[in-house]
Amino acid sequence: MYGKTQEQNMEFEAFYESDEDTTGPRTLSYIQAKGKAIQCRGSRCLVLIAVGLGLICLLLLVFIILQNITITAERDLINSYKNTVEEFNQTINSLQDNYTDLMTEKHQLQNNKLELETRVNDLTAEKSQLQRDFDSLGQRNLDFEHKVTTLSDELKKNVSKGGNQCSLDGLFVSKKAMSWSDSRKYCRDRGGDLVIINTEEKQRLMSSLVRLSERAWIGLSDRENEGNLTWVDNSTLKQGFWFEVGLGLICVLLLVFIILQNITITAERDLINSYKNTVEEFNQTINSLQDNYTDLMTEKHQLQINFNSLSQKKLELETRVKDLTAEKNQLQRNFNSLSQKKLELESKVTSLSDKLNMDASKRVCFFISNELKSWSDSRQYCRERGADLVIINTEEKQKFISSLVKERAWIGLSDTENEGNMTWVDNSTLKQGFWLRGEPNNQDGNEDCIELMPSHPALNNWNDLPCSEKRKGFCEK
Repeated sequence: MYGKTQEQNMEFEAFYESDEDTTGPRTLSYIQAKGKAIQCRGSRCLVLIAVGLGLICLLLLVFIILQNITITAERDLINSYKNTVEEFNQTINSLQDNYTDLMTEKHQLQNNKLELETRVNDLTAEKSQLQRDFDSLGQRNLDFEHKVTTLSDELKKNVSKGGNQCSLDGLFVSKKAMSWSDSRKYCRDRGGDLVIINTEEKQRLMSSLVRLSERAWIGLSDRENEGNLTWVDNSTLKQGFWFEVGLGLICVLLLVFIILQNITITAERDLINSYKNTVEEFNQTINSLQDNYTDLMTEKHQLQINFNSLSQKKLELETRVKDLTAEKNQLQRNFNSLSQKKLELESKVTSLSDKLNMDASKRVCFFISNELKSWSDSRQYCRERGADLVIINTEEKQKFISSLVKERAWIGLSDTENEGNMTWVDNSTLKQGFWLRGEPNNQDGNEDCIELMPSHPALNNWNDLPCSEKRKGFCEK
């Protein structure tokens, strides 16, 4: 059974490749040669990347050392400026009152302006973010609609083909989450095993079949020998598709550290500049405080004018804030609407996918011979075409077969091996029969094969007959 499943998987791979390339499935040797070439190129690229990242990390470490030296020197300078500022503070305490009042009022006006500008910038940024989210949801909405259309067309195509088409089965996913061992047992109970992925094409196929929100086990582990990964058919891993993290992470961390250092240096430099400006202002204040007082009063008057202007601008900004808030609310409503539509589309995609998978798993192929033959010759006719005489073990299948057959035909049931013990062609015993009244009667002692007579009721149309009689054979594949 496992060998059959592997053969079906190979056919499925060939079928998948033929969808991408109309010239026909690729040969195994071509795929292996392509895989080796990609592996060699990948190894060389990894070596070059590793060397490059190592050099970058070394340069970053040198840069960090130099930054620390610079920071130490600048901190000493800061301490020197602090001492100077303290001396000036002691000198001008008596002259500071009027100056402090005016500067406080000036700073208050400036802070009000900065707060208003900050609020406007925040609202603008929020609007831009909402617009980006809106555009992203719009694109995802189009993608989901395209996917729904594709799945609907594929479902309609499969439904229009009916039950008379054969399919390459063999791939299925368990409905509930289990451990690796339980998942493998679940597959083996159904005649399969956890999937083996040995080509890039099959890896892409598996990734497309498994939903993005789920994870799934594959048939690879090192349980038998730690560190030696093998597939469930005991073959060794030749090509993996791993999520890799390398020296790039170290370099990213170093870059983050450098950025934080630069932020600290910038802040300290700003503090140095602030101390320099303060010292210069204090010097000017000591030398000509009286003259500056008049200028400060003039500046106060000018600041009052500026304050009035800023108040007017504040009103304009508040109006703009209200407009932006209304626009934000509209974008939020659009966002919520698209989110709801996205959920509906996701539900529809899931429903269509499940229905498509269910229809694919139930697909089977029936056909009937063109000539009248004995039971044995009819069975040989079916087997030469990869099938066998039909096995009927449910009322639903009996009704379905009876609706397809227009004339008397052989089915896969007989007691040729053991008289009186009816068995199917797969050697399973008969559990439920759909006999004509009084049948089977083994008339003349040689009626060992079973025919289906569609002229009788669907649940009572089996009859035993000599195997040499000529009937058409109903085949199942």
